[in-house]
Amino acid sequence: MKAHSECVSPPKYKILRKENGSTNVRRDNNNNNRSPVNADHIPPINTFQRASQMLQDLDAIARQELQQKNPKLYEMMDGKGTHGLCREVLTPHHQLALTTGNGDDAHLIRQTLAEKFVRGDVVKGMKMSLMASNPEISQRLIRHAGLPPRGRRRDVISKEATRHYHHIGDKLLVEKYSEMGVIDRQGKERLNSWLNEGKLFSTNTPEYHELLNNLRELKKSRENR
Repeated sequence: MKAHSECVSPPKYKILRKENGSTNVRRDNNNNNRSPVNADHIPPINTFQRASQMLQDLDAIARQELQQKNPKLYEMMDGKGTHGLCREVLTPHHQLALTTGNGDDAHLIRQTLAEKFVRGDVVKGMKMSLMASNPEISQRLIRHAGLPPRGRRRDVISKEATRHYHHIGDKLLVEKYSEMGVIDRQGKERLNSWLNEGKLFSTNTPEYHELLNNLRELKKSRENR
């Protein structure tokens, strides 16, 4: 199975590109910082790799149930992790995202996402993936958790423009994952409603609270080292 990398290139939002998973898909920690845009895999490649490892710890009956519940999602959770979709985002925004990099915060987030997909909760996993890949939400989570910032935000475009192109990319991802059969009709409707209502930016959702609590626990573990 080839990776389907759906990339939205700001600011024109016109480039839709498919990449071969074996050669062209960039790893989460191997983006070119000198390029104006980076490929942002949602969910991250490493999330599917972690999910593949977690599947090995399940008993055969649990794996079979997950495969029957969502066979397309199950296929994506392999050792390569390159069967998901991506979009292109501005490099400074990609660097701010909690899904990016080799820090313990990024590893924690990718592990949290993997747990959702292994449980078959694709809607919650997608919500958290979109939140943690968003530069504004990532900065807010880090700040509310009391963690050090990932660096100064460079205002390459306005906040409104950032929200606009991310929203377009989010909707495209939901649409394409639906076409692939990873998200069913009801899940697609729930995700689109969630996006259209601006819930992505809410601090009062279960998804935000779970990500925040996990990051606060990370802060405590750092302090106890």
